[in-house]
Amino acid sequence: MSADPLVIDGMRAVELARLTQGLPGWPGLHRLAKDGWCPVPLDAAENDLAAGWGVDCYAYPVPRERVEAELADGRIEDSPPWLFAWLAKCRAALRGDEDAILAVAGEFARIDRELADALGPRFAELRASQGQAS
Repeated sequence: MSADPLVIDGMRAVELARLTQGLPGWPGLHRLAKDGWCPVPLDAAENDLAAGWGVDCYAYPVPRERVEAELADGRIEDSPPWLFAWLAKCRAALRGDEDAILAVAGEFARIDRELADALGPRFAELRASQGQAS
C-alpha cells in the first residue's frame, strides 16, 4: 500500500473539510505555503470565501489506505450491482478522479460521523487504536 494521500483541492477540499470537521482520524484542510502544504483550520477557508477570495490554495489529503482497504476484501467482478458501483468509485478515487475521491471520502465521513455520534469519546479511542488518531 502507498502512503501517498489522495489529494483534492479547491472547493472540493473545503467541502470535505466541512464534512470531517471534528472527526478523529481525518487530516484536515491544508494550504499551500512557501514551505509546502501546511495544516490550517477550516475557518481560514471560510474567511477567504466570505471575503470573496478563491480557495484554490487549499487541499485535503485523504488517507489512501482507507480507500485501498475497501478493495482488499474481494474482486469487483463478483460483487452485486450496488457494491460493484461503490468499488468502481473507489478504484476511480485511487486513479485520482477528484469527484470520486470526494464521493468516497464523503461517505467515509458520513459513516464516521454516525459512529462518533453513537460512541462519543469511545470513537476517538477506536480511531487511535486503528492508528488513525488526529
